[in-house]
Amino acid sequence: MFSFLSLTKDDEAGNETADVMTELELIKVEQACASCKRMNCPCGEHCQCGPFCRCVATDLIAGINEVTVTKSYPTPHTSFSLSVGGMTCVNCSSGVEQALKKLGEKFDSAVKEINVNLVMHSARVVVEDEKGIWGETLVDTIENAGYDCKVNRATAVDKQTGEDGKASADLARCRFMIEEYGNDSDIDDAVFESIKSLNWAQNLTSVENSDSYIKEFEVEYDKSLYNIGVRSLTAHIQEHLSSTKKFVDAIVKPSPPAPPSSSDQSKIEMLKKRRKFLLSLIGTLPVFLTTMVFSKINVFHEFLMTMIAPGFPLESVLLFVLATPVQFISGWQFYVGTYRSIKTRLYGMDVLICLGTSASYFYACLMVILAASSGKMNMGSHFFETSAVLISFVLLGKYLQAAATRSTSKAIDKLCELTPGSATICVGKDGKDLKEWPEDLKQINEVQVPSYCVQRGDFLKVIRGSGAPCDGKVVDGTCSMDESMVTGESMPCLKIKDGDVIGGTVCVEGTCYVKAENVGDDTALSQIVQLMVQAQGVKTPIQQFADNISAVFVPVVLACSLSTFGIWLALTYSGAVPKEWYEDEGELMFSFMFSIATLVIACPCALGLAAPTAVMVGTGVGAKNGVLIKGGECLEKLAKTTAVVFDKTGTLTLGRPEVATFLDLEKMGDEILYLIGCAEKSSEHPLAVAVVKYCEEKLEGKRDLFSPPDFKAMTGKGISCVVDGKNVAIGNRSFLAMRGMVVDEEGDIEKSLVDMENEGMTAILVAVNEKICAVVGIADKLKPDSAETIKRLQLMGIEAWMVTGDNGRTARAIARRIGLSDENIIAEALPAGKVLKIESLQSEGKVVAMVGDGINDSPALVQADAGVAIGGGTEIAIEAADLVLVRNAVSDVVVAIDLSKAIFARIKLNFVWALGYNSCGIPIAMGLFYPVWKVGLPPSIAALAMALSSISVVLSSLQLKWWKPKFKIETIDYVQ
Repeated sequence: MFSFLSLTKDDEAGNETADVMTELELIKVEQACASCKRMNCPCGEHCQCGPFCRCVATDLIAGINEVTVTKSYPTPHTSFSLSVGGMTCVNCSSGVEQALKKLGEKFDSAVKEINVNLVMHSARVVVEDEKGIWGETLVDTIENAGYDCKVNRATAVDKQTGEDGKASADLARCRFMIEEYGNDSDIDDAVFESIKSLNWAQNLTSVENSDSYIKEFEVEYDKSLYNIGVRSLTAHIQEHLSSTKKFVDAIVKPSPPAPPSSSDQSKIEMLKKRRKFLLSLIGTLPVFLTTMVFSKINVFHEFLMTMIAPGFPLESVLLFVLATPVQFISGWQFYVGTYRSIKTRLYGMDVLICLGTSASYFYACLMVILAASSGKMNMGSHFFETSAVLISFVLLGKYLQAAATRSTSKAIDKLCELTPGSATICVGKDGKDLKEWPEDLKQINEVQVPSYCVQRGDFLKVIRGSGAPCDGKVVDGTCSMDESMVTGESMPCLKIKDGDVIGGTVCVEGTCYVKAENVGDDTALSQIVQLMVQAQGVKTPIQQFADNISAVFVPVVLACSLSTFGIWLALTYSGAVPKEWYEDEGELMFSFMFSIATLVIACPCALGLAAPTAVMVGTGVGAKNGVLIKGGECLEKLAKTTAVVFDKTGTLTLGRPEVATFLDLEKMGDEILYLIGCAEKSSEHPLAVAVVKYCEEKLEGKRDLFSPPDFKAMTGKGISCVVDGKNVAIGNRSFLAMRGMVVDEEGDIEKSLVDMENEGMTAILVAVNEKICAVVGIADKLKPDSAETIKRLQLMGIEAWMVTGDNGRTARAIARRIGLSDENIIAEALPAGKVLKIESLQSEGKVVAMVGDGINDSPALVQADAGVAIGGGTEIAIEAADLVLVRNAVSDVVVAIDLSKAIFARIKLNFVWALGYNSCGIPIAMGLFYPVWKVGLPPSIAALAMALSSISVVLSSLQLKWWKPKFKIETIDYVQ
């Protein structure tokens, strides 16, 4: 069994170092990778490290860069990153986009790209530099459209080649701050003069800082150069300012980079919407109780009917006082939204809400005034309850939407947190940066700096338990890195000299020195974050469903209401209808009643409840069946899913190594288990832990295992020790071969090894006193419900794919066991490769669901039409997904798809109910049947019809409580 333990203190002091180095040199001579031709590479077919070890960093970074390549232009362009406030629906983002398009037309097609992100409340606009559009112009344009806006960043997309500029692909950004500068406005000029003297830095911009005593700047620099970055920049500026009399006391410090998203800001937005909802309840709840409860109780009814004046009861005053703040404080945002809709001519839900609540509110006011003036009491004041309740319901929906948006930003923030906060940089004895790695480690000193201060070319020390602050190459030492955040595999990867290290990965054993290659925004981890941010900007159909209906519905209803009023007014004044129809009310009130009834019966209350109530009930049902649905956005896509892509490790498998096969060649029984268990007891490698666990379970406490004192480990090869006077060696073929135990290529032992490896296992040999006595096969076991899940999906007519970072041999072995053909597996797929595969399926017209559990699956989970995370997976994968399988059972994918079909079908039925009530009621409310029935639809009855439509929608949604999955897969409980 091989181990990744670092050398002992005696080894570090020099004992046995020569022997170990001799063995490593022999390995390098023997092992040549058939893939990359490097010596002792853990990924080639000649390497005996096992199927889980691969060298992936270089391909990962190259693959991600292929996906995230930006569009270039033949002339200089600038990209503006904007924050846009006040967007509440898809019509809002369309309004912003429309305003920017008109600006581009005004400036001779100067705007080349527009990407408005409703979820992130942001916009990216690329403009042509020579056309005269600046950040202020964009801000004014968006603010004139009725939205708040500010510029976050302006960067060059592409510069014309020349001495003063480089292509943006060759530039990196860094930030620095200046303290103790006396708030002197000349500091900008002083910093500019300092930057101008550097030939590798350009594009100085000032950055807003909440502290008025701190000045912050951002600079772009040539990232192709070594030993250049924020540390060298701040040192240069500090030296320049210290040489001036004015800023001799100024302090220059590096600033942490701006995060791609802010969890704090999304939390503030969520709390703000919750506060608005709760504030509306202060007025809505008493109004509701007064009209629906207290008015039915005799004691309270008598009190409420106390007459202040003839026809003017106390109830009317109370309802007016309580409903007015709800209408004009809590509901003010809908008036603002209506104003924006009128300006952009894109009418959304805000217009419907504004018109419906205003019609109810002002009708109630009118009825109260008429009752007081005539001395005849009516029940029109109860319309205050209609407007107040509607506003509170809508505000509740907006709060739930903000809560879902916050979880999206948290996923990105947690991904960024993988980068360690500090880094250990190796410098010379004189404190200066090293240009070359010295042969003698005594020539270096170690310095702790924040990880964002690491520069390309720095030499970093990575020890056991610490994370790599950036991408780089090993220059000295050996270590084992946990790359599960990249590959998704549970096995650590051996790193020797010239091996690639990925930023954010954790060293589980050993110590190595790494030369920094990609820092800041260029690391693989940062590129994964960018992939997630880009995928989150894609609009989904379910988000536009209600707004698209409203865009057509609002103008039609408004036109019907106005035309109803005009036609009836003309008919009454012209004498075309009998006077007895309206003699008690008069021509104006008679016509106005039809108009108000038309508007009220078409209120969007039921339309607004159609989706949220179904989703709310459906999520509760899903939770009972092991499916956590975060929101309604993915339901339509999941219901229409035609292909499901599975990750392997932790999704279809348990995600941890276990002993799958044990061959006792010499029939030693418990003795061989005892020897193996003791030998592996000193190792902390995941495979060793699995072997020790197996031995302890089989021994059942008959013999206690101990750690032998003379334990020796060769990183990536195996271990040796003495247990009860017996020499025990455990490892791969080459490890035992170096000790004179060569496996016969035609013998039974080799056949057993090959059979295990063909089944995707890691096979290790056990030798006692120079004789091979046992073969152990270790594998990541399949979950008990994986094969049945694939079968059920195929019965449903859904394609099943497995995309894994593991090698082809292991992937094919797993595929055979779960019923997948070789054509439906993609092996050795990196995070960017998984995204590309999903994009490929989507380009074929397929609706794709991605099921994964690891950090490396996060970009694919976001890119997929529906992302499904395993509950036992990483927190980041769960945050990035649309659905979570709470029970960690992969069979719940089938349940989730079946449930989503039921929920979305119910949503469509709810829309039929909501629109059906309105469509049937509008002709009646308009008075089309009045000449026949001689009975009109009073606004109060219209409001009741509106309420009934809402009740029918809620009752329809509640029927989901009796939903049962069509396919019930019996699973075996297991713990990951």
